[in-house]
Amino acid sequence: MKNKQLSFLMAAVLSVGLACAGNTTAMAENPARVQEKLMGNMPQNPMYDPETDTTDWDYVTFGSYPQTEVRGEELTAEIINAEYNSAGQTVIDGQKYRRLWIGEPNYRSDNYAERFYSWEEPYAYFKYEPITWRVLENDGETLFLMADSVLDCRQYAQNDNSVTWETSFVRNWLNGYGIYGEQNQSFLDCAFTSEEKATIARTTVTASDNLLHKTKGGNDTQDQVFLLSIQEMLNASYGFPEDYMMYSKTRRLCPTDYAHAMGVWMSSDNEEYGDYCWSLLRSPGSHTKAVSLVYRFGHVYQDGYYADTKYYGVCPAIRIDVDSDAWTLVEENAGADIKSTAQAVRVQQNIEALTGEAAVYGDANGDNKVELKDAQIVLKCALNLLNAADYPKTCDVDGDKKVTLSDAQLILKYALNLIAKFPVEEKEPQTSDKPDTDTSAEPQITKKPVISAPAPQESPEPPEEGTSEPSVTVRPPVPPSLVPVTPAPTMSGLPPEQQKHDASGRMWIAADSIAVSYNSKDEQGLCGWGEVLGSYFNKNANVRNMAIGGRSSKSFTRENNYQTIMREMSAGDYLFISFGHNDERAALELYTDPFGSTSTSQSFKWYLKEYYIDPAIRAGVQPVLVSPVARRYFLGGKLINPQLHTPYAEAMEELVKEYAKQGYTVYYIDLHHKMLDLYEELGESGTARLHAKNDTTHLCRAGIDIVCDYMVEQMKKQNMNLCVFLTK
Repeated sequence: MKNKQLSFLMAAVLSVGLACAGNTTAMAENPARVQEKLMGNMPQNPMYDPETDTTDWDYVTFGSYPQTEVRGEELTAEIINAEYNSAGQTVIDGQKYRRLWIGEPNYRSDNYAERFYSWEEPYAYFKYEPITWRVLENDGETLFLMADSVLDCRQYAQNDNSVTWETSFVRNWLNGYGIYGEQNQSFLDCAFTSEEKATIARTTVTASDNLLHKTKGGNDTQDQVFLLSIQEMLNASYGFPEDYMMYSKTRRLCPTDYAHAMGVWMSSDNEEYGDYCWSLLRSPGSHTKAVSLVYRFGHVYQDGYYADTKYYGVCPAIRIDVDSDAWTLVEENAGADIKSTAQAVRVQQNIEALTGEAAVYGDANGDNKVELKDAQIVLKCALNLLNAADYPKTCDVDGDKKVTLSDAQLILKYALNLIAKFPVEEKEPQTSDKPDTDTSAEPQITKKPVISAPAPQESPEPPEEGTSEPSVTVRPPVPPSLVPVTPAPTMSGLPPEQQKHDASGRMWIAADSIAVSYNSKDEQGLCGWGEVLGSYFNKNANVRNMAIGGRSSKSFTRENNYQTIMREMSAGDYLFISFGHNDERAALELYTDPFGSTSTSQSFKWYLKEYYIDPAIRAGVQPVLVSPVARRYFLGGKLINPQLHTPYAEAMEELVKEYAKQGYTVYYIDLHHKMLDLYEELGESGTARLHAKNDTTHLCRAGIDIVCDYMVEQMKKQNMNLCVFLTK
């Protein structure tokens, strides 16, 4: 930071000196800013560190917007009974509030309540607070800013027609065009005063094409508020990695309470990613009806999803006059990591929501349970990576009024059932009325905010796409005694002992479009492995191909084809299960978490176990997991490897091993890595003959022959008794 300040100070002195020589009037207009430039107290350009995947941004506050929900004792009768204007706004003692009616959110869901805001009353109340912005660039004239949180939830488009940034609904709403200019309901009008709006530059917004799919971005526009593009989200000079596939911490965004209430979809499946959400980019997706997204994992989802989807977040970007008095530089000691702060707010809200019961000792995240994720949080507090003051006092399980490694170790043991209770529960209750004033042991984060190391409806085809592990994962050193040992999977609710049966010759296929029977006569027409696999077997074998395009492991369970399989499969049959292409889509009806365990409700492993593998074993049917084939994704002549659905293939492999530890046989055919290796070998031009015309996902007969050859090879290698019916 000091090096940044020194270099910027030298540049500022030179630039101001030149300005003095050529334009003394400009200096006189805002002497305070000139003095700040001389002192080096101006926002500086970000510095991205690729080794740790962290960015040292400067932050400014500018404008205000409803953000934190008013709850508990803070929600006074005065706030509830105040008179609100047509925009749901009021001011009480100088504080502006927003009242949100249950019918206003852009999206609400009762079916996925754990992933959306929980409406307990007809109204919710939020405080207007200064908006914190990351400084992506200071070019000497303007500051290029991106909101540090997702601030709202809006549709990119309000119908399923083809759309560009120029014609998008969200552009109109952000800038107050059309009805929003008349009703004073736009983001521009709600977030900024007239004076602030005057300092926001009208920017030429480039309508860039999709880098991967070449979808046209349309016409450039002139706007004050806009969304970032794919290209800007891959710009290292703005603080982001150039690899769009990277699960980068720098691109992950938390929604504010208000954005969550407005309909932003958050996933609670995974502790590491649970606080983040999907947010819109202005670039098109894989086709003209789709829009690209920033995924909650932190990669740029160029395939995108339908532009009229209602539950994606909005993270605005603007350029403002660098010499304006309207913005304020966030001081170096202004706060902690933004992500941990947002998490701490939710934790405190969960703790406050406990009705009449004391918070559970060791429960750091406020869910009234003590689990491994609580030990992780307390460990980070003990290592000064999180602010212990933001978490419940019940994290101090050894009763020494400090949050230390000892507490983390005890919580870990409790979560692993190695101890039954904490030492603090064995101590006599304190009787002294003297208040606890020892705060020396509460670690405080005083550094400038830095993103630090760790902190569906039916879809037409194509497209169908996925996600990947971070290429760089950096974690703080953990003492050897505290390194969590992953327990063997309990696989609770397993079926009875697996019975061995002679192969009946009947094969069921539960899969997506890669296995569908297309019956095309065209040499490069669509072809699925489910329609070709039967040709490798004699007449005593029977392939029942129930695959349906556009389905995930979740959505397929709602189909009649799934019910047919469950009803008619019988002992000696084989069940081939192949999903993943659609499980990674940012759509409620499709998405499953590839990183969740078999006990994580609605994760990929959970669906495979509960809806496919276990029912098959109970019926005497042999389950076979088949990983999703790779896509023919080349960028700049290089294969995208790993791909978006790589974690789903890896989850399948892990699941097979977990079953093996419990004495069950689940076969695994890894088409994903087989095809990745083949594509690497053949290159961009050599792989074209394997795919259907103008298709990077679906195969033609030449590609399917390779797939089926490999599947049969693996059947023989794994000694499946089904091989007795093979003719090839």
